[in-house]
Amino acid sequence: MSLKVFHIVFIAASIALMTFLSAWAWRMGQIGLPHPGLLASGVTGFALALAYLGWFVKRYRFLP
Repeated sequence: MSLKVFHIVFIAASIALMTFLSAWAWRMGQIGLPHPGLLASGVTGFALALAYLGWFVKRYRFLP
């Protein structure tokens, strides 16, 4: 596995983690235990990781 592929896998794992964090913080808010900081961090991290993934793939012209 090349370093580029590993990097993309690592970014995808980070996106999955941010998705889980956002969903968890949203659910906690629904049941009355709000965590607005975690929700904002999860959504921001998700958006930035997605943008970084797009930039990385475009910059290094990764083709599977």
